[in-house]
Amino acid sequence: MEVGDLQVLLDPLKSKQLFLESGISITSLRRTYLRLKPGVSALVGFEITGKNDEGDTIVLPAYVRTFVGDNATVVLEKERRHCPSRTPFGEGVRVFPGGRSILFLFPNDGRLRQLRFVSNLSKAKRLLVDLPQIAKGCRIYGSKKSRIVPVKYKPERRYIAKAFLGHKNVESGEKRKFATFLRFYPDGRGSSIERFSRKLVSEGNADLVPQPHGSLLSGRIYAEELIEGEELHDVILRGGNPAQEIAEKISRFHTTPLSLERRMTSGAILEKARRDVSFLMRFSSFLEEEGCRILENLKRWCPEDDGMATLHGDLHLHQILVGQDGAKIVDLERMTQGDPRQDLGNLLAHTLVLAGRNPEERGKIEAFSSEFVSHYSRNQAGTSSDLAFHTAVGLVEMALLPFRRLEPDWEGKSEGILRLGRSLRERVAGVQIADNTQSQSVPAGLQVWGTEDRFEPLDRSGLKWDVLYPKKSPVWPARMIDSSGNLVFGVFDRDSFSLNPIQPKEDTLFEKHLSLLEKSTLVAYRPGKRAVLLSERQGVRRFTKILSPKKAHRLVSKVDQLSSLLASQRLPGGHSRQPLFPNLIRDSIDGALCFQEVPGVALHEILVSPDSSKEFIREGLTTTAQGLAVFHELESREEFFWETRCHPDFDFWLELIQEHYPGLGSRYSTVAAGLFSTPGATSTNRLLHGDLHDRNLLVKGRKLSIIDIDSLGVGPSEIDVGNLCAHLVLRSLQKSESYEGGRRWVDVFLNSYEDAGGNLDRRLLRQEFESTLFRLSCLYLFRRRWRFLTPSLLDALQQEWEI
Repeated sequence: MEVGDLQVLLDPLKSKQLFLESGISITSLRRTYLRLKPGVSALVGFEITGKNDEGDTIVLPAYVRTFVGDNATVVLEKERRHCPSRTPFGEGVRVFPGGRSILFLFPNDGRLRQLRFVSNLSKAKRLLVDLPQIAKGCRIYGSKKSRIVPVKYKPERRYIAKAFLGHKNVESGEKRKFATFLRFYPDGRGSSIERFSRKLVSEGNADLVPQPHGSLLSGRIYAEELIEGEELHDVILRGGNPAQEIAEKISRFHTTPLSLERRMTSGAILEKARRDVSFLMRFSSFLEEEGCRILENLKRWCPEDDGMATLHGDLHLHQILVGQDGAKIVDLERMTQGDPRQDLGNLLAHTLVLAGRNPEERGKIEAFSSEFVSHYSRNQAGTSSDLAFHTAVGLVEMALLPFRRLEPDWEGKSEGILRLGRSLRERVAGVQIADNTQSQSVPAGLQVWGTEDRFEPLDRSGLKWDVLYPKKSPVWPARMIDSSGNLVFGVFDRDSFSLNPIQPKEDTLFEKHLSLLEKSTLVAYRPGKRAVLLSERQGVRRFTKILSPKKAHRLVSKVDQLSSLLASQRLPGGHSRQPLFPNLIRDSIDGALCFQEVPGVALHEILVSPDSSKEFIREGLTTTAQGLAVFHELESREEFFWETRCHPDFDFWLELIQEHYPGLGSRYSTVAAGLFSTPGATSTNRLLHGDLHDRNLLVKGRKLSIIDIDSLGVGPSEIDVGNLCAHLVLRSLQKSESYEGGRRWVDVFLNSYEDAGGNLDRRLLRQEFESTLFRLSCLYLFRRRWRFLTPSLLDALQQEWEI
């Protein structure tokens, strides 16, 4: 834990001395919170008690950021530019002796900017007067009639308070009182919470959450109804058992169709739990045994996601308030989409810990748990019965709390919580959820989970597989992961609902190319159709595409014609922006085409990599747009003719969805009917790639390379551009970003494309963009890993996109 002054800050006597040496006259201090980034920085929260200049006793929240190296100096200079507020203890932001730590005295906060305005009534009333519940022309009284009561403060994360406001209409003199609950964040999440809450209310679920009062400061402040109620934690301990009501309301919450930016899959949850347990074991060898045991269980129990529901994201016994008007779910800041068992497991984990801490009340607590899950099962059909994994994840999160709160004997408390995971399957066996899914006339495993927005994975006992692309023929290319975790390719027969593995060496596609297969790496493969092999000799990488002889001959012809075009035409904007294409090194009559590698990184990698900066993505999109604008201006010829397609085969996709997902048929039909109600516009034919997406575009500096030209042809350039724009939205969603993130990527690309001379008919472009989005929403419904994106892709079709 060699991070700045952390060791000193965690020592009661040394930390007090550090405060005194910094010029603060304190009489006592209490550590309240610890957040640590090993090897980088740490944040320690305090409650300090001391005397002000008049000798009055003052209790004030504070926190210290301590750093490795000289980062404290940089942070201090930055904070001074924000003009910190003075406090009863003097200067609000100061450096500790030694120069490795910065002290923040409330209301100064390094991320909660403007906290001094939110926490101070005389300043806050200038903001709160804009809430819709306070009529125009009103002003809020001073401190005698109004007050702000702090509830909770977590440094750099959130500030929560109750506001009791008296306000008066300046013209009529009418006086009123108004109470609200304020949540202040370092970002604009309040706008999202308000939007989600209003959606819940508008869908007839006003009894589920507090009424939204509005958001201010671009969403950094969120105001909601002040709920007077008792926490479920206390209700259970005193013998209350509102299990049926709670189960019914959480069930309705889960089935409210919302499109949320955050997604939590079981795989991501497992990885986070692994990091959390490793973090605890790093600071206490006492926790290693129980930590390793619960990690082994988590890996063994990790399930397939059971649909994608609207989740609370942090559901526990303190997040449900029970009052005279019933129970309400509060604190929606971590709302997400995921398996509903995430919420259920987290709630059960809290009841297990509560029972462990209150053994005399164990009977009441276990009665609530059992009845809650039983009633939830009746309300929410189709949920899997296995809750052990998500309950164990909840225990891991709870085991972190004693450490973060710096509680006495935190190691013993954390170890006791982790130990609850030993016999977790037996503990939750009595509260398993029954599967009440009614039988449907579709194969087992293809039934729709819950409502029309929930998707159950395509499954076959013992196999995990994905369809690569559904087709009109009954046999679809597919791949699976076998019991040993190996990737196996095959074909899926939709009539018999069976998957038949195919070894590449046994595929007739490689019948005359086995020597190539043995010497190369298989990069891409669609059984019986095509494959791509990678080989390297003397540092030179080459790609060999294996096709049927007929398709290979057609591709060779297109390569020759494209080469002729590039050589004969002087491209607009100069040759510096002319895209590069792979050179055909050799071909064979048996369908093996060898191409030289082209330089660059796939645009796909630039978009989805967590290490890509906004500027790096912008540069990649700009280079792509400039190269494509030049490519589309090439003179087209008849021999390149390719039939223009303005929308996918709607009948095929709708029939397919109705067959396998009958509960979704009506929604897809409604969306499809609204897409092309008017005839499409016309546009000049251009040279097209024909299958333009981010995996077929490589960027190196200011140079663009284009690969996989099998579909090269002629048509409106809007087909290429619309297809790529839809994939930009898809990648933004896959990166767990928002529609807005995809919109920004599309705007950057289109602006650069048109600046480079590309001409677009925006009406036809929008049609092609929506066409591709619809196709992707259908396609990804059949792909296990990304199935949860399907509702978001459908929602994107109904957004007000200005294309």
